[in-house]
Amino acid sequence: MYAERPLVARPISVEALDDDILNGLYGYWRERAGRRAYPLRSDILPEDMAQVLDRLALLELLAEGPDFSFRLVGGTAQLVLGTGLTGKRIGAIEPREHAQAVADLCHSVLHNEAPEVREIDLAQDLHRFTYRLLVLPLSTEGDAIDRLLLGISWNPEQAPFPLSRL
Repeated sequence: MYAERPLVARPISVEALDDDILNGLYGYWRERAGRRAYPLRSDILPEDMAQVLDRLALLELLAEGPDFSFRLVGGTAQLVLGTGLTGKRIGAIEPREHAQAVADLCHSVLHNEAPEVREIDLAQDLHRFTYRLLVLPLSTEGDAIDRLLLGISWNPEQAPFPLSRL
């Protein structure tokens, strides 16, 4: 069972982001979007992102309402978000406060139709982990956002901890 833990989610400007992994992902996303507000899902090719695939997750907007389910979650992303999330909704992330922070960010991207970044600080007892989450909107047909691409990064000196082991 999870004990109460502090969670802080701080917004970071995409333009002020100082992170090689997320800057590379954002640059690729911008390039693939071209003159559009966001790229098509088919514009994003996994082979172009081979070096960061393990740090990515792909979410799908559910038809029944403004909620998302995980279509894919990279192996390293699972260390941060949790294992077994493919096919599940954001609410499956534990603890609940973490799920809410990720959901709030995803809904903000959907509402604003623009990429956003948060620095999320998780802590419990003596364990502390801070990571950055970049959320990029995508569209299947080009007329509305129906997918979100998540990129996860952290300080290489700080190893991610599997939340299930806390």
